[in-house]
Amino acid sequence: DVLGLLVWQDMPSGDGRVLPVWEHRRAAADESARVMRQPTRANEIVRTAESRHGFRAELEAMLKWLDPFASVVVWVLFNEGWGQSETRATVEWLRELDPTRLIDAASGWNE
Repeated sequence: DVLGLLVWQDMPSGDGRVLPVWEHRRAAADESARVMRQPTRANEIVRTAESRHGFRAELEAMLKWLDPFASVVVWVLFNEGWGQSETRATVEWLRELDPTRLIDAASGWNE
């Protein structure tokens, strides 16, 4: 806020099932990897209820902690798709929490 920087704040995210890009081709042949992903959104993971709760709880805590800083102008949910899941629903939920800032669902990758 003092220096006049505009901050795009990423949400650190992931899940034990997130694969690096170089593993996607190999995982495509692995049935266990395929069943963990939604059939219509092959690049999104399907979080467990525990994982979803943990991600949203940490995201909400980050928003509350950084809310007073005017320099935060954009919330970035998923950095380049790592841990990306339920993108549309998560954006809508985040928009309800903070309708005053821009939201970048994924800074590259899937969207």
